[in-house]
Amino acid sequence: MITVAKVCGPYIYMKEKSARTGGVRRWLRTLLSFAFAERKCICCGGDCYDMPLCGKCAGERILSDPLRTFERCRICGKILLGQKGTCTACRTECVLGGTDGVIALFSYRQWRKKLLFDWKMSNERSLSLLFARAAVQGLESAGLDPESCVIVPVPPRPGKIRSKGWDQVDELCTLISSTYGYSVLRLLERHSSEQQKKKDRRGRFLARDSVYGISPKCGRELAKWAKSRGKCGEIPGTAVIVDDVITTGNTVAGCAEKIKGLGIRKVKVLSLFIVD
Repeated sequence: MITVAKVCGPYIYMKEKSARTGGVRRWLRTLLSFAFAERKCICCGGDCYDMPLCGKCAGERILSDPLRTFERCRICGKILLGQKGTCTACRTECVLGGTDGVIALFSYRQWRKKLLFDWKMSNERSLSLLFARAAVQGLESAGLDPESCVIVPVPPRPGKIRSKGWDQVDELCTLISSTYGYSVLRLLERHSSEQQKKKDRRGRFLARDSVYGISPKCGRELAKWAKSRGKCGEIPGTAVIVDDVITTGNTVAGCAEKIKGLGIRKVKVLSLFIVD
């Protein structure tokens, strides 16, 4: 099925499986919204249709390559205010020092909080297409193309897909792969079903080594990737961990340690949002 997502001026065509993204329901919702103009953009308040952002805000606020707008901390990716190189947090307590850089697209503030909530909790899956495009812009800005890295999603809690029907990070990575050609390797698994957001900073730090581990299917994933590249027995040189939001950084830092234990030399992080 071909889905047309109007984001800013021209139309962007993306292939997707209707079984995974509810394409028919999305088209019906779009037609109803267009007919009755019931939806309002959460950013500017203007009319919008298929997703909670209008085309103008989607283009100017999401697809405007935000990595080039502000100077970022070279370690955690947060916006630097009156500082250069690294932020105060990374100079005093560097949680993400074990990674090889963080690509954080947006600050988790104001209307962007509602945007992430709508995507994760209200099942606004049309946003997956928009976020996939923004994520690829971030990868390209960091010099990471499909030939130079593989994508590793942070896995969901056990039972989440069975109960909700989907996982936002996994769907994001699937779109990045199917539309833009990046290889997705599901190297990790999550052991705990407890939500990380219910823990304080210390609790997340203490649990960082036990919540995530290497998937039993890891060897198969690596062998499949090597065969597809004609590099039997080799492993990727660079992996990019993908998550939706970085709060304390302990989740992705723990995942990076596990992946580096496989022998992958560089492990970077791509997050749509970061709490700063």
